[in-house]
Amino acid sequence: MVKEVVEIVEKINGKIKIKFKKKALCSCCNFTSLCGSEEETIILDNSGLSLEVGDRIEIGIEEVKSLIISFLTFFLPILIFISLLLLLKKYGELTSFLIAIIVLIIYYFSLRTWVKKRKDSFNLIILRKL
Repeated sequence: MVKEVVEIVEKINGKIKIKFKKKALCSCCNFTSLCGSEEETIILDNSGLSLEVGDRIEIGIEEVKSLIISFLTFFLPILIFISLLLLLKKYGELTSFLIAIIVLIIYYFSLRTWVKKRKDSFNLIILRKL
């Protein structure tokens, strides 16, 4: 599990807003634009803990979820690209290349939309209050 210590900056209707250093928390992923975590604050569920503004908590994200995103972001597009190049080579190199690029563009837009809709399945977990 990837862990980080963060500070609570605001309480909102039973939820908390945390502030984090993007470089520290997102150091394992350089594609934060896919998940929308360009922001340096995130709103999380309170998890039943008595938390106040200024408290420090340890949060984490499961490594499996990080691996899934890495697979969808890096490995699968390479497979799609190479497969399309090989399947479409009878139409010529330039044509197969352009079609493969267009399919990758569509894939990345679809992936971004899917991740934003499923944002709750890639959420951070409050591990403990410090």
